[in-house]
Amino acid sequence: MTSFYQRGKTWTANVSFYQDGLRKRKTKSGFALKKDAKKWASEIENTSLSATASSDRLLSDYFESWFKTYKADKANKTILQYQNTLNDIKKFMPAATLVDFTRKDFQTFLNKFGQNRSKETVAKRKVQIAGALRDAYADHLIKEDPTQRLNIFYTRPSKDPDLKFLEKASIIKILSETSKRLSLTNFLITTALLSGGRFSELRALIDSDIDPVKRTISINKSVDEITGQDKETKNKSSIRTISMPDSWWEQYRSYQHDGERLFEISNNAANKALRLLLQRLKIKQVTFHALRHSHASLLLADDISIQYVSERLGHANVAITESVYAHLLANKRLSEESKAMKKLNNL
Repeated sequence: MTSFYQRGKTWTANVSFYQDGLRKRKTKSGFALKKDAKKWASEIENTSLSATASSDRLLSDYFESWFKTYKADKANKTILQYQNTLNDIKKFMPAATLVDFTRKDFQTFLNKFGQNRSKETVAKRKVQIAGALRDAYADHLIKEDPTQRLNIFYTRPSKDPDLKFLEKASIIKILSETSKRLSLTNFLITTALLSGGRFSELRALIDSDIDPVKRTISINKSVDEITGQDKETKNKSSIRTISMPDSWWEQYRSYQHDGERLFEISNNAANKALRLLLQRLKIKQVTFHALRHSHASLLLADDISIQYVSERLGHANVAITESVYAHLLANKRLSEESKAMKKLNNL
């Protein structure tokens, strides 16, 4: 991790990095311009990874040094994913060395790791390890790039698209149940279904984000799942204002909460509460994130324009919405085609 700060008229660079599994730090002051400090820091970071690779340097050690140096600016949740990949390297390839790691070794790992895992999980490991190896090749630490033309092997099928959202009847049943008792988890589930907000966005809501006059809620921040601290939204388009229906406002006026945030609760606790609710109502099990999909699916199925739904969800563009809900839109297209042919046949 690198930081820069100004003392008087000069800049100081502070570089923290991992080399051969050890945490090291270098500091230098006296730079007239910040860009000079950045240039020096970049040279130090490159040197930390470009140090001569010994023949016995473990792949796991290099990967740890690599992601802690080059991915230090990523969100905590992303860093945790890299840590999981590191753990898998140590588990499946504990003796693998950087200089001797071949394309065949990489494919063998993917084949073993893919047992009882989904395509998405295997692809994520492949992308992260390949990123480190390509940098090692660019830095002349290895003689060949072992990341070319690899196949992803997996045995667990991806989740059924139908399991990612609830049908209209189930949504109505849930809203009816949660309205009977105004608890933190019930109001959170109601808010998720009626807003389509991400869990991290809803958890960040405070009373000043609520506008009873315009009857809207403002999504302008989110909460880091690891630290519990406020952070920026997923992207700029995620900053948005969402209109909420009358039923939500009736509950909000009576809702009591401790602290500044409306929903001070962890992701695990929210998912547990939802799981118990669905079990009690005899509704198929879905994750809390599926409530967002359920909201979007409900609107799209009732002929709300995809442009509006995309903006309400905070997607960067309509193409993302179309991609996420391709399964639902494909079914809707068949229905629309049938109606169109009926109209044309009646001409």
